[in-house]
Amino acid sequence: MRRLLVVLLALWIVAAGSPAVTPASAQPESAGALTHSKISVGLTEDETQIKATAGVVLSITATNTNAAARYLKCYDLTAANAAPGTSTPWLRLAIPPAATSGPLVVSFPSGALFATALTCALVTGSADSDVTEVAAGEIMWFITYK
Repeated sequence: MRRLLVVLLALWIVAAGSPAVTPASAQPESAGALTHSKISVGLTEDETQIKATAGVVLSITATNTNAAARYLKCYDLTAANAAPGTSTPWLRLAIPPAATSGPLVVSFPSGALFATALTCALVTGSADSDVTEVAAGEIMWFITYK
């Protein structure tokens, strides 16, 4: 009996030290996602093409060092076709001041589908027609997508 307990204890110690393996079917939907990270440069609405073909956005995290809200606007268009201030955004998000609210964190567990391409821009106003650039280094974003 004592020998059995020693063997079981040894197996438990070995198992406890081994890394857990999660089956692919149980991994989060964002597993294997592509990522895009950006720090604002303060030019041309910081318009950036994230993906040139159809896909899904899984999550967006953005921080804002300004005392006022800033806006992330994404278009279901290529960068060549997206025109902040003229094109209608596919997604509009207010980025609150980090000092008062912390970062903006948005998750789309099943993914938010864009059919053409994903291009995003940063502006200071909420109106679709706003084209006022944010300052360099004011906004950081991290986007996961497939």
